[in-house]
Amino acid sequence: MRMAFNVYRVQFTMAMPDPDMPSVMPDPDMPRPRYHNVIFVETEADGSGAVHHVTGDITSGMTYATRREGRPEDSEIFVQKEFIGTVESAIVNWHSGISHISRENTRSSGNTAATAEAEDV
Repeated sequence: MRMAFNVYRVQFTMAMPDPDMPSVMPDPDMPRPRYHNVIFVETEADGSGAVHHVTGDITSGMTYATRREGRPEDSEIFVQKEFIGTVESAIVNWHSGISHISRENTRSSGNTAATAEAEDV
């Protein structure tokens, strides 16, 4: 029997606010909070599953990572969870496909062949 797993975009707070972001806080000198967004695939009946995300930054480089995790709502830094869709449970190692997306498919539409060479995905 095939089964589908629910997939969510989950948002967590980050420890360091971004000083370049305009504030929506009561004190305009306080920077706006930063969030880390991940893709969460709920694979277990207790609400736990796998987190898929990138780590690093544009300057030093970004890396795809995945890990097992409990219910996102149980985290102290949890902000929100948004349902995206489902993925078939029969897809084995589907996350390995995510980590090997070709450069051609990850380029933004504004990039040209001249800038693609300098882009490190």
